[in-house]
Amino acid sequence: MDITEQRRREDELRKNCERLEESVAGLTAELQWKSKLLEAEKAERKRMEEHLQGTEGLRKIFQKMVTPLIWIEENKVISIATPSLRTSPGIQGRKWRARSADGFLCQTDSDRITEIFATQGENPDAIIRDKEFQLLDKGGVLGTSL
Repeated sequence: MDITEQRRREDELRKNCERLEESVAGLTAELQWKSKLLEAEKAERKRMEEHLQGTEGLRKIFQKMVTPLIWIEENKVISIATPSLRTSPGIQGRKWRARSADGFLCQTDSDRITEIFATQGENPDAIIRDKEFQLLDKGGVLGTSL
C-alpha cells in the first residue's frame, strides 16, 4: 500500500498548522502590546482628569478671592484673574483669559517674570510669590498694583 500521498498531505497540514500558530503568536503579541498602550493611555487620561479637577478647584478659590491676583502660566499667558482685579478701575472690561501677560504688564515686570520662569529649571520650588507688579490700564498707563 502506497502512503506517499497521505504523508505529503500530513506534511502540508503540519506546515499549515505551524504557519497558523506563528500568525496567532504574532497577533497575540500585537494585542498584548496594544493592550499595554491602552492601559498607559487610560492612566494618562485619569491623571489629566485629576489634574483638571484640581485646576477647577483652584479656579473656584480664585473666583472667591477679594485680593486682586492673576495666574500666569510659564508661557506668560494669563489663565485666571480674580473678579476683584477684573473690576478694578482702568482694568475693568479688559479681556483676561488666554491672553499674554505682556499686554498687561510694564516691560520691567514682564522681564522679571520671564527671568523667574527661566531660572525655575534650576530651582523648581521657585515661584512668584509676594511680588508686586504694575498693571497697565486700557490706555497703557501704569495703574493697579498686584
